[in-house]
Amino acid sequence: MGLFDRKRVTARSRRAGQIQPPVTEHGTVVPGADSPDETGKRARAAALAPSDAPVSSVRTLWGDRLGFLATRSLQVIIVVVLAAGAVWGIRTLSTVFIPIVLALIFASTFWPVTKWLRSKGMPAALAATLE
Repeated sequence: MGLFDRKRVTARSRRAGQIQPPVTEHGTVVPGADSPDETGKRARAAALAPSDAPVSSVRTLWGDRLGFLATRSLQVIIVVVLAAGAVWGIRTLSTVFIPIVLALIFASTFWPVTKWLRSKGMPAALAATLE
């Protein structure tokens, strides 16, 4: 029976109107569970959480400043590698890439003229040739 199972059992028993004191993994009642002072809270926390097991989660491992710096550095490295790959790819394909980009720029620039000529009844091939 894990920690989360105990919480569910306690929540169910509270809904039914039966309030039970917290218990340890071995079934013993936590000392100081009825007292609302700080010593009771510490005793309950010490009894419910095993002290010899290291607490490791992603949040605790990467939550400090060094973890934040490592995460940000990894993001910067990924962006730089992707940008370098894009530049390399464009330089490699420049004989194909530059004419295609120029054609797209010219086509989008002259599209309003072509559209106006076609609305006046001119065939599409002739409108494209005139512009």
